[in-house]
Amino acid sequence: MTTASEAPVVAPAVASSVPRLERVFSRISAVLAVVLGVQAFPGYLAQAPSLHPLWSYGFSISIGIGVSAFVVAVLLQKAVRLTALVTAGLFLVSLVTWPLALVDHAALAGERPAPWLWITVGAVLAVLAAPPVAAAVYVVLLPPVFAVARIATGGGIDVVQGALLDAVYLLVVDVVVLVLVLVLRESAASVDTAQARALERYEGAVRQHAREVERSRVDALVHDEVLATLLAASRAHTEEDRALAVSMARSAISELTAAETSDPDEASAVPLAELAERLRDVAATLTEPVSVTATDIEGVELPLTTAEAMYSAAVQALVNSQQHAGRHVPRWLTVTGTDGGALVEVGDRGRGFDLRGIPPERLGVRVSIIERVAAAGGRAELDSSPERGTVVKLRWLP
Repeated sequence: MTTASEAPVVAPAVASSVPRLERVFSRISAVLAVVLGVQAFPGYLAQAPSLHPLWSYGFSISIGIGVSAFVVAVLLQKAVRLTALVTAGLFLVSLVTWPLALVDHAALAGERPAPWLWITVGAVLAVLAAPPVAAAVYVVLLPPVFAVARIATGGGIDVVQGALLDAVYLLVVDVVVLVLVLVLRESAASVDTAQARALERYEGAVRQHAREVERSRVDALVHDEVLATLLAASRAHTEEDRALAVSMARSAISELTAAETSDPDEASAVPLAELAERLRDVAATLTEPVSVTATDIEGVELPLTTAEAMYSAAVQALVNSQQHAGRHVPRWLTVTGTDGGALVEVGDRGRGFDLRGIPPERLGVRVSIIERVAAAGGRAELDSSPERGTVVKLRWLP
């Protein structure tokens, strides 16, 4: 007879797409900042004698430090947004103050301001780090500021026309960058939403399959027990035959009563070894490596609802670790049989967080892990502190 543990297993959940997309954006931005910075350097040297020394040295050093800090932040994947915002702000201030720093207008008449090659870099950094509305304001503001800075050098109507054409070109490029990034972010968020819904549908399909299995078991029971009892009763011509028919009838009634009062989800059992294998498959799909170990799992079985709850909670814990713990930190997943029960532990040595600082409206840990396991008869424990990592323990005892 088919068991609920034979329910089909769909592809496991994978890490969120949004953080991976943000990492790609930050790396591209870092490369772009370095390349265009190198290209802008000769022009800066050529214009430096015509600018106030305080501006020249102050902003060149500040922007250089900002770009360097951003590149380091991208490599370490820490404080990326903060360094991007600071660098974008420094660039905007330097472009606004450039006309004020001119001491020799005639020497730079009609020249583009030295920082102009970094305009796209500033826009990309703002789009990467700022909220969409603030990024849009920044992107729209940069080209007019550039045009004003160029016109301020003087040079007549030809310079004005050239500055306006440059501003329109820069505006088009920066708006394209803004729209592209926003669309890709929205697409990545949609993918994550679809994955979450697929996991929910998977859980529902498993439960539906369990109910179908139970219905098939009852149908088989009716066929094997009830029909056989009726046939035996119809052929009972002796006292021994009648006694056998009565015994078969009592047995059939007992089986039917047990089937009627049992919960198909609870009656279905899942081997702990199967749960460990499914979690091992999930860990293999993640972008950051996870050490997986399984101990004393043979011979241990869990109710279907408990197994599915612990699987979903463990997947959520793994995804949370991928998103928030940081890169290149130790991560582990252990599945252990304990006195006929089970312990699943997901841990890392990453950033961690303050449990007391979780706002009440943040439902991820409470609903997806703690309440989910508790509702299935288990218990979830979470231990975390800043810079010391996070450990999630999921327990079930029969």
